Amino acid sequence: MIHSGIRPHVCEICNRSFNHAGNLKTHMLVHTREKPFQCTVCGKGFALRHALASHQTLHTGEKPFKCDVCNKHFRHRHSLINHQKLHTGDKPYECDICQKRFALRGNLQRHIATHPSDKPYACIYCTKTYVDSQSVKDHIASQHSDDHKGEIILGF
Repeated sequence: MIHSGIRPHVCEICNRSFNHAGNLKTHMLVHTREKPFQCTVCGKGFALRHALASHQTLHTGEKPFKCDVCNKHFRHRHSLINHQKLHTGDKPYECDICQKRFALRGNLQRHIATHPSDKPYACIYCTKTYVDSQSVKDHIASQHSDDHKGEIILGF
């Protein structure tokens, strides 16, 4: 039934369907807000056993997920998966402002916050704008003909 696409177990509250009755039963905890799994250290409750197990690594310091490339350890599998993207060289996230690329979306978001919104110095050869005259001079020198080095205009 897993690969057949048939999902006969349907939640009567939200109509979400599942291939196994046990998955529906687990899903129902979302609606009941029941948290039957309690942390013995701090008392925090969890709907899912694996969520409790993941939480307990906070108390133990355990980091069971290891990167085979650099041996760094992580508490969560998804953290390891994100980290491994750094080793591939793939940088699918591009800044719309400066075209710098990033392996992780969060790193792009942090980078975008470094761009001031007020950029009065504009390149006269393309649409890029900058916060200071030196930056636009550097841009023109590296991206446009040496004949135009240092030309800037204020405003855009």
